Amino acid sequence: MNSTNKHSKNFIIKRKNEMIERLGELYLLPSNIKYPTFEVQVITRYDAETGQQYKDTKTAVCKSLFTEEFFDGLHGGLFTLVMALVSHVDKDGFAFPSIATLSQQTGLSEKTIRRYLDDYANKEVKGRVLMYKMNFSKGRNHTVSLYYMPDCKVSFLDELAEQTEEEKSKEVAEVTKEVFSPPTLIKNDNEEELI
Repeated sequence: MNSTNKHSKNFIIKRKNEMIERLGELYLLPSNIKYPTFEVQVITRYDAETGQQYKDTKTAVCKSLFTEEFFDGLHGGLFTLVMALVSHVDKDGFAFPSIATLSQQTGLSEKTIRRYLDDYANKEVKGRVLMYKMNFSKGRNHTVSLYYMPDCKVSFLDELAEQTEEEKSKEVAEVTKEVFSPPTLIKNDNEEELI
């Protein structure tokens, strides 16, 4: 979602399929998850001034993680890391941010992130597996990590697609009015001023 994809689409699709095959029955398509632990909504929005498109990501967390005191006794930054991974999940439940990206996003050191991944990826913790991780070689001395986040449901919305034609027209008219309105001239006692 938010990660910059420097890998080819075919490389990622192939690796996802390999991971799905290896996970077997553990893999669930996010749209088939009835009671997700994490629910991510990615909304494509448009800046009113520039018209530029940007992604707005909202994440909801199942309150049972807190009422069950799931994270008590675990590493302090683990929840932060899990939330960062969840923010990168695509429609198939996969994320592939680099360790550097995760470090930048969480404020955790790369060494700490590697330790958390070693301690928690692919392992059941208090009855849950938070993440599955597979490493793939890509070229010489380069490894790509792919993560599957079970119990994470993702939906994608486009702000403009959700609007009626009337709302779109009104919004365009307002932006046009703001952009093309001539300045107002006001007169003070001594001088004229544009506002």
